[in-house]
Amino acid sequence: MWAGLPNGAATALAPDSFRRDAGHCEAAYIGVLDCAEPDLADNADLLMPVATVAGAAPEKQTSAPPRQDAARVTGTIALVSDYRRGGTSRSGGKPALQGGVDVRLPDNWNFGARGSSIAKHGNLELALYGAKTLEIGETDLSIGINALTYPRDPSADYVSVQASASRPVGPIDATVSIIYWPKQAHLGGEDSLYVVARARTPIGAVLGVPVTLGASIGRMRGHLADAHSRSDWSVSLTGRFDTVDLAITYVDNDLGDSRGDPAAVFSITRSF
Repeated sequence: MWAGLPNGAATALAPDSFRRDAGHCEAAYIGVLDCAEPDLADNADLLMPVATVAGAAPEKQTSAPPRQDAARVTGTIALVSDYRRGGTSRSGGKPALQGGVDVRLPDNWNFGARGSSIAKHGNLELALYGAKTLEIGETDLSIGINALTYPRDPSADYVSVQASASRPVGPIDATVSIIYWPKQAHLGGEDSLYVVARARTPIGAVLGVPVTLGASIGRMRGHLADAHSRSDWSVSLTGRFDTVDLAITYVDNDLGDSRGDPAAVFSITRSF
């Protein structure tokens, strides 16, 4: 997080604490929605730190952190101007309503369900996931499985597995993830592989609102790439107003046709 200094400058503190406190959903579930990140527009992930206005004293924590041996249930609901995944639109360039419930159990087990309105497959996408995270020093290693289903079009269902490594690097929280979709009938008998690197860092406060900068770059090959292979990237800014997050994300890819048109995606997310 960022702490204000008397001379108006700011110094960065390692983000490890807010990354761990937020849970590990994002490390197991970036293929569809990023459940630990309020900005659900794309695969860029920004865990929100606590920030203070320059020159002000850091805010004291008013309640004890949750016990690590107790289950925690969190939820989100979001409205995005365009649901983009891997740089391409899943909602036909139109707004989408998203949300989900995530459960963190003792010993770093995570389970949850995430959903979004989409343009095809009956206009509804639902994902169920489970993951186990190991904490090795400052590094979180996660292995998870996702089942992506379309209740109104079961013929399009498929599953994926993922491994992720996350750790703080100075003021930056960095994550590298590998997602693999094995050969399945609903994927045309082909497999797909996606490798993505993401980073986020608090950059201070604007008018007292904490702001986080995030970026991602990914490379996909196989059936889901819509080509032999494709790259995508994004840059985002997110402001946190208590439990509400406002974000703008620039998303692009190298498909070279209308599916690759860049876009600025706006989102508003409520966490509870």
